[in-house]
Formats: sequence, structure tokens, C-alpha cells
Amino acid sequence: MITFKVKDMFSSRSAGTIVKSVKALDTGARVRVNMETYSVEIEPSWARPDAFREAIGKAGFTPEAAKVAPPKPPFAGDVDLPLP
Repeated sequence: MITFKVKDMFSSRSAGTIVKSVKALDTGARVRVNMETYSVEIEPSWARPDAFREAIGKAGFTPEAAKVAPPKPPFAGDVDLPLP
């Protein structure tokens, strides 16, 4: 998953333009837009993140790579397991 912050995306029209630019590049990509957080999440089918950034930029917006926290381990504590 690729996530961009697009702080100059102010309306649903802007979001639609961004989705169209992403789909023009990668028709199989899944795109989710969150207007409250100004984020665009892309699940690509083949294109690379820099290509998406360029496509969104050519559409007139300023995409920034979102800072994503690394995944947490399922359990962070110590466990003693008896061995057979």
C-alpha cells in the first residue's frame, strides 16, 4: 500500500481528479481517498510509488509521502513455553 498526503486536496472534485490520474496510470489500482486526513491510499497492480507521485503532481497537486508507523509485533511480551 502506498499512502500520500495531499494537503491541497480541498474538495470532492479534487479527489476525483486525483483518482482519475491514478487510474489513468494504473487501471488495476485500488484507490481510497480520505478528505478529513488529506490522504490518498493506493494499492497498485503494477506501477511504482514515484510514478503515482508524478501523476498526482501532473494533475496539479502536491503529494507527500505519508509517514507510516512500522507494524507492531502481535505480542511484545515474553512467553515461556514448555518444550517436549
